[in-house]
Amino acid sequence: MDEELKQEVQDLKSSISLLSNEINHQFTRLNDNFSSNINQLSEQIYKLAETQALTNKSIDNITVNTYKENFPKAQKQSKIPDEYYIDYSYITDANYSSWLDNLKKYSKDMAECRDKNQITPFCQSARNTLESAIEVLFDEEYKCINENNKAFLEAYNRVKSSYDKRKNADWDLPQICVNLPTSAIKSENLKKVDSIYVDRKNIEKIRKQSLPASVQIFFEIIKPNYMETQHLKETFLTIMNMNKLRNLKTHGSKSDLDSQLNQLGHYAKQLYDSSENFETIQKVISWFVREIYKRVCKISNN
Repeated sequence: MDEELKQEVQDLKSSISLLSNEINHQFTRLNDNFSSNINQLSEQIYKLAETQALTNKSIDNITVNTYKENFPKAQKQSKIPDEYYIDYSYITDANYSSWLDNLKKYSKDMAECRDKNQITPFCQSARNTLESAIEVLFDEEYKCINENNKAFLEAYNRVKSSYDKRKNADWDLPQICVNLPTSAIKSENLKKVDSIYVDRKNIEKIRKQSLPASVQIFFEIIKPNYMETQHLKETFLTIMNMNKLRNLKTHGSKSDLDSQLNQLGHYAKQLYDSSENFETIQKVISWFVREIYKRVCKISNN
């Protein structure tokens, strides 16, 4: 009996030992599989992280390159100070929308030239501004000339008188007032005022051929004998000297430039040498356009 019990105990121990070994084996295998899976998972996570890093770097490079390509242009456009532009926001009459478009273009040209310290093209753009304003003025004045509004004719006559007194003049101011028999009038370019006819074509000839004469007529409209008024005289002379500076050839030697300035006269040279030349000219142009707008609005509403 004891022997049988001992044998059973021994068999049980053997079974327990085998079972224990099997359990250890299975545990070891599971642990190896788990470790292998963990390593594979870690490797996949590392590769994903590496891919993400490369993707982010590519995106950053694209962003930086795009920024480098586009930012300088934007910076160049935005660096021009606002005060270099002339404010025309007061021109609200829709009848002058095309004129306003031209004024904005010339203002932009002037601002860019001022920013680059280019006085010659700056003065040319300033002249373009004056010419566009005078064209609007002369058109409106011709439309509105009548027996009760002779300001343009009176201003013209004063300027004409001063031109006729000049000696050795190389250009005569065209005659815009003509006397013709009624039967001879067949042109839409002639307008009867009292006993005379106003010739539109000759008004256009003055505008196209002589900026100084056109500017003088305007000044005489707003203030007869304007040269007797100091600030108007100074403004007029600034315009005349600005008009001279636009013809300068600034790419030669300094001696050549000095020679040109001496030929233009003392006041033109003084304007060129002034540290405030751009600002002075811009203020005059701004004033000129504003005054013309006030004038055309006044006569067109009467």
